[in-house]
Amino acid sequence: MSRTKYNLGQITQPTIKPTAIDKFAVLEELEKYLTYEKRLSRQNTRAIIRGARYLIERYNVTMPCLDDAMRIEEDMRGRGVKNSTIRLRLYDLEYLAASMELHLQIKKPKRTKNLGPAFLSPVEARALLDAARNQRDKAIIAVLLYCGLRNKELCNLHTSDLDLKNRLLYVKDNGQGIKNYHERRAVLTQECAQILKDWLSCRPSVNCPMLFVTMYGDKINQGRLEKIIRDTAQSAGISKRVYPHMLRHSCASNMLKAGVTVTEVMLQLGHQSLQSTMIYLHGDLAGLRESIDKQFKY
Repeated sequence: MSRTKYNLGQITQPTIKPTAIDKFAVLEELEKYLTYEKRLSRQNTRAIIRGARYLIERYNVTMPCLDDAMRIEEDMRGRGVKNSTIRLRLYDLEYLAASMELHLQIKKPKRTKNLGPAFLSPVEARALLDAARNQRDKAIIAVLLYCGLRNKELCNLHTSDLDLKNRLLYVKDNGQGIKNYHERRAVLTQECAQILKDWLSCRPSVNCPMLFVTMYGDKINQGRLEKIIRDTAQSAGISKRVYPHMLRHSCASNMLKAGVTVTEVMLQLGHQSLQSTMIYLHGDLAGLRESIDKQFKY
């Protein structure tokens, strides 16, 4: 006599998605890995954590693997995302895997070549400097154009960082997490030093130690800095979008055009690698044509 077989039901394994607690724990471990093992700056660490959070939330990444890399790249490419951004997200995935002690090595898409960073011509830079509405704004623009400081570096300057006698500016971290921080000295031109003297002569007597302060005596933040540069550019009649970091690019590009050596520009901007400075040797076809006509003959 045969026995009846009954269907006892098929067990379906639930799809496990990262919960808020899981995500928090994963990102906390990633932060420890980046800070104490890789020894990355706080700015780079925060950027990678933001990228990792994006991967976890949008793509439900739990245990990073090559399949994750493939579907992330396919999705981003389908949405028209640039190769440079895709590369960053894949690097974030590798860091996330490494923090979980997983070996993941991804072949990234090649960078899209461009003509280099945007910058102001010497004429535009002069117009921007002359359009400043007050001594403080003029001093800020002069320091950005002549010393090539990053946004945070400028906002974090103390009055004690200024040495007008020797025409030097000491660029320090002062606990603000400046990118690729290492203390350096930037040289002030005679014009820049005079503009800073004029600002110090009318700077409000406040308890704030910062070199550049608001009308209320507070430290200038990056949002205020961006508005100063944007409004001044409009007053100067510059049609292109102008932002503080563009003045760093302008400093490097115009120093090179003026004949300053690459190694000297590297010192002024605080680059740790000569390759970082070399990107400013871009797109100056007029200068290249002039140099070739004058110096390159058989």
